Amino acid sequence: MKGLKYVTIFLLFINSVAFCMSTKSINYMELEVTRSGKIIPNGKISSADILIYVPQNCYDINSNVNWSLTKDRYGNNMVHLHWNNLNSESSYYVTARVKNIANYIQTPEKFVKGNYIETPLLKSNSNMMKFAYGRNSIDGVVKLFKFVSSFKYDKSLSDVQMPADWTFENKRGTCDELSYCLISLFLISGIKSRAVVGYAYRSPKDKTLGNHAWVQILTDKGWMNADPTWNELGYLDASHVVLAYLPDTNMTESLQYL
Repeated sequence: MKGLKYVTIFLLFINSVAFCMSTKSINYMELEVTRSGKIIPNGKISSADILIYVPQNCYDINSNVNWSLTKDRYGNNMVHLHWNNLNSESSYYVTARVKNIANYIQTPEKFVKGNYIETPLLKSNSNMMKFAYGRNSIDGVVKLFKFVSSFKYDKSLSDVQMPADWTFENKRGTCDELSYCLISLFLISGIKSRAVVGYAYRSPKDKTLGNHAWVQILTDKGWMNADPTWNELGYLDASHVVLAYLPDTNMTESLQYL
């Protein structure tokens, strides 16, 4: 997932209690995810509100400012931070505790209208139509996944977002482009899928989590994970931390003030 952009600056601090030599063998992780920043007013602010995503499977949340839990239009949990009469610089943090377990099938929740829509980033072309049409089977899912997983990871695209048709033709991109392309091919073939945005364990060497995106496929048993960047289909290791389930990886957070 591309670097998140906000009106204010957010920093990510993650402490993990479990590391091993292969991410695919990580079956359980306990994490503390802290998102923080500051508001610097250039005048009197009578009220300010910030909406930010938190890990969807967190079991505990705390913050140093007044907060409440809310949801976006897709049903994702968000924290609503609120200030009254803000006249000076204010730093804030939101800390969420997570117990993450590797999974194969995620229990399906209520079908949310709007999760499965075509967006500009999921744009397809005639070549994609010919390639993916009719592959709405397990064999088709595997073939489409293997095809996109073979694309080259291109760090030069870290600060841009290229649509699915561009990725299909150029066969390169970051986790965002690979996810867009795979979702678009699934949509063409008649397979319901969605983007997952969050964090993932970069490597046992640097012991940090970074922005990441992958895909989920709706099956009759529930949501099946497909990470074309890390070549994980069906099984998803516990280093993946979910911030939101969305049509694509455009994750909108907001700051409003008076």
